[in-house]
Amino acid sequence: MTTFCRKTCRTIHPTSFPLFVLLIAYFVSGCTSTATSTQGQFNPSAELYESMHYRFQIINHAEEGEVVSDKVELILYDKQTKEKTNIWGQTLHAHNPTDRTPTQFLGYTFKQANTSLEILQATDTLNMIDPSGQIIFSEPYRIISY
Repeated sequence: MTTFCRKTCRTIHPTSFPLFVLLIAYFVSGCTSTATSTQGQFNPSAELYESMHYRFQIINHAEEGEVVSDKVELILYDKQTKEKTNIWGQTLHAHNPTDRTPTQFLGYTFKQANTSLEILQATDTLNMIDPSGQIIFSEPYRIISY
């Protein structure tokens, strides 16, 4: 398992150092925020979703009371390749056209390389979108544990 600190973008490989060196490096780097990654491990206290090709969890690391957040973690497991990926993203909202305040929660958006992932709550749909904004893949998902 690799320990990742989102705050400083450092990767520490546990097999490279003794445990006490890892712990010192972890705290010295400032990785004590709540936005540290779970590195692909599903969180037993978060809802688990499943579509035909993926199993995933969404963990919002925002402070309590925050409506809009860019501290959202997606743990995505590809059933075909058997790979888990952590992707950081943000909440997705409809906005008031006059003052741009968020009016309705729509879901989440995550960017990875040249593709965006949208997870829409109202339609329970997972969409992959190319750089031009075209949906290149879409499938429904469901909650399998909560």
